Amino acid sequence: MNSKEKLIEKIHNCEAWDDQLESSLMEFEFQVPSKCWKDLISLSKAVNFKKLYPQFFSSLLEISARSHNADLALHNLERFSEKFSDKDHLFAQFSESNSLLEALVFLFSGSQILTDSLLSEPS
Repeated sequence: MNSKEKLIEKIHNCEAWDDQLESSLMEFEFQVPSKCWKDLISLSKAVNFKKLYPQFFSSLLEISARSHNADLALHNLERFSEKFSDKDHLFAQFSESNSLLEALVFLFSGSQILTDSLLSEPS
């Protein structure tokens, strides 16, 4: 199992923060890994990703690393997901359309004004 797979396994298992996670998260351009870990775990608790959407976190990490600000993108994605009561539907959409996830991550990392507007009316 490579370091990315180990990281995703820890996310799926909602493991507590460990300082050893810092370097793994920094590989994906997260600047404040401990704060990002809280957002990743919060997302992970939303649905059974391991069973239903096993590739979601792999895609999210890769896309976040290419975004303008990985920390901000992740935090805003977590805020966005909280607005949805049917999280299964939301994450099914992301799993079916990597381009949708990518577009939102780039929006969430690059424009807080547009992000706040979307968060005020997510439907």
